[in-house]
Amino acid sequence: MKVIVAGGSGLVGTELLKILSAEAKISSIITLTRRPIGTHLPKVTEQVVDFENLPMEAFENSDTVFCCLGTTIKKAGSKPAFEKVDFEYPKNLALAAKKAGVKSYALVSSMGANINSGIFYSKVKGKTEKAVSDSGIPQIGIFRPSLLLGDRQEYRFAEKVSAALMNVFSFIIPKKYRGIQAGTVANAMLNFVLSDKNGVKIIESDLIQEMVTT
Repeated sequence: MKVIVAGGSGLVGTELLKILSAEAKISSIITLTRRPIGTHLPKVTEQVVDFENLPMEAFENSDTVFCCLGTTIKKAGSKPAFEKVDFEYPKNLALAAKKAGVKSYALVSSMGANINSGIFYSKVKGKTEKAVSDSGIPQIGIFRPSLLLGDRQEYRFAEKVSAALMNVFSFIIPKKYRGIQAGTVANAMLNFVLSDKNGVKIIESDLIQEMVTT
């Protein structure tokens, strides 16, 4: 399989590149980035692109697109800038993938994503899910992890505190709402695309964990 990863420098994307490069069924990996990330993993080729004007040749003969793009309003600088990264770019990827005949698309979304939500973040995530679901790609997996755990390149104080509290009180927190390792999400994404089951599937955080442990 030839696969494309967008967002390979993020928490899930970094883990995904490692897992894909070690998977025998994956022959080549193109990671689409806005700036060089300096990966030297086997089978991985970096391609710096403009996500508003994606080069169709990058999608030629590709089987799967993994979309791990995401930011925060604080890091993006504004709500419109956040929406560009978290909605427009994943949508553009899905449209390009469909045009190129890509068979599957795995999207990292978020718990609580809802196009009708009054919370801006959740509403944008819901819009993204709908745009990807409507793309017409045969196999679509929408992954909704809870708080992502792992070693981020950037420090997020609120997430560090939340992760610590979840660890202390994990025994009383329902599985769906517990923090989840980025590597678990990445493994579940790979398992999903290898399942060859067509259709759109929304996978909540507790089910993500089950996909890896069963």
